[in-house]
Amino acid sequence: MPAPTPPRIRKDSEEWGYIDKSSWKGTCKTGKRQSPIDLDIGDAIVVNWEPLKFHNYDVRGEIVAENNGHTGGNLKGKYYLQQFHFHWDGNDRFGSEHTLNGLHYPMEVHFVHIREGLNETTAPQSVGGIAVVGVQFQLAVQGEALFDLEKVTEATNSSGSLTTPPCSEGVIWSILSHPNFATNNQIRSLRRYLKEDGSLLIDNWRSVQPMNGRKLYLNKGIVKEEALDAAEVLEITSKVIPVILVFGVVLFAVL
Repeated sequence: MPAPTPPRIRKDSEEWGYIDKSSWKGTCKTGKRQSPIDLDIGDAIVVNWEPLKFHNYDVRGEIVAENNGHTGGNLKGKYYLQQFHFHWDGNDRFGSEHTLNGLHYPMEVHFVHIREGLNETTAPQSVGGIAVVGVQFQLAVQGEALFDLEKVTEATNSSGSLTTPPCSEGVIWSILSHPNFATNNQIRSLRRYLKEDGSLLIDNWRSVQPMNGRKLYLNKGIVKEEALDAAEVLEITSKVIPVILVFGVVLFAVL
């Protein structure tokens, strides 16, 4: 498959890449609530917020994440999945953007949601306009066929930003505190993608950012409903043509 030409991020945005992340400008450089972060579970504040509900994550089409309507929790209202993308490295020692107790995993997937009533333009400008659910992957001989949300017992919650320019802040992050499993072949399928210049698409992750006084929560109330087929996500991402490559991030638009 020929390597697609990486598009610009936005018409009003400069091109950016992962080779020199220190050149990222604006909020990426000056922001105080940037992502990713280290998820230091020992320092996390344990809470039992009302559980999130994930609707239609096991079917194609509209996917919704929402708070169940009671007080509590860090999501207010409905959030609609816009896209998911992966971050990885050229070797298994790195790849995930968030670290768990200082440890990198070889891959991390982000499910990016926008709050009901907002769009791709207004959501980054609104506090809580974007909610991202992150799942880290560790190597295993056999990958998990299903990532069953009913079996998820914990997730970390924090405020942060987009991890790519323009690095807009006010993003609500939920990172599952136990990684899922992926095989070498599944991860290698992502490493085979090529950039415009013919080099491999690797190292598409941002280093952890300072907490700057932010609080990290460990939510033990996040369970419920329906299964997210992680293996299918990997299969779709490796086979969909044409894939959209945004400077090393594989995107697949669900809506």
